Amino acid sequence: GLIAFANNPKNESELWAVDPRGNLYRSSNGGNSWSDITEGLRDYQGSSSFGFIFFDSRAGVLYHGSKHGVLSSRDGGYVWSRIELTLAPELLPASAMSVDPDNSLRMYIGVQNLLYVSEDGGVTWTSVQIPGTGVISKIMPNPTNTREVFIGCSGK
Repeated sequence: GLIAFANNPKNESELWAVDPRGNLYRSSNGGNSWSDITEGLRDYQGSSSFGFIFFDSRAGVLYHGSKHGVLSSRDGGYVWSRIELTLAPELLPASAMSVDPDNSLRMYIGVQNLLYVSEDGGVTWTSVQIPGTGVISKIMPNPTNTREVFIGCSGK
């Protein structure tokens, strides 16, 4: 089975999926065939301990969250770069992400019950602790006011 799925809303043929072992697959033909693109993640220890995948269609960037942290790919998942988050490794994996649909520089990442916010494309981050004991599982900017976000949490 699959544990996560992402798509490119601007190109419905472009899809990504993650299996329970943390392997990442890509389809460029709407799911008719799949390529295993996990190899690009092998240099990042902990990347198979999956947290999320997210595609920012405005910027054309695929994001991958795991026990390694957060990685970004500008070529559909073949080559990855690390996004620097200042946090204790024991808090990982990163569990959710979203990007402001009107401004790709405004990014949101969930780690445990902490919401990390960047206004500069991930160069600098501030964090906000979300009350409660759950783990942030979903982040969605408010469509009518993208400076507000809706956050979903799952129990521990």
